[in-house]
Amino acid sequence: MHRVVHVIESKEGYLCDIEKYTSDICAAVLFENHDSATKKLKMIRDKLSRACWVKATYLKFPHPTGIS
Repeated sequence: MHRVVHVIESKEGYLCDIEKYTSDICAAVLFENHDSATKKLKMIRDKLSRACWVKATYLKFPHPTGIS
């Protein structure tokens, strides 16, 4: 099963912390809806040196935990 989440993305990958990016969506900052992601991006935009945008994407649910 998959669920829709919203992430802040740049050419370098998904935002996981201020000025830190990842290709692993499970390590990214996730938002339940577009509005909350957009508000957060507006709040931190001046702290980012890269162009970022909000993107809706699918995440496997339940999350892979890495525990065998």
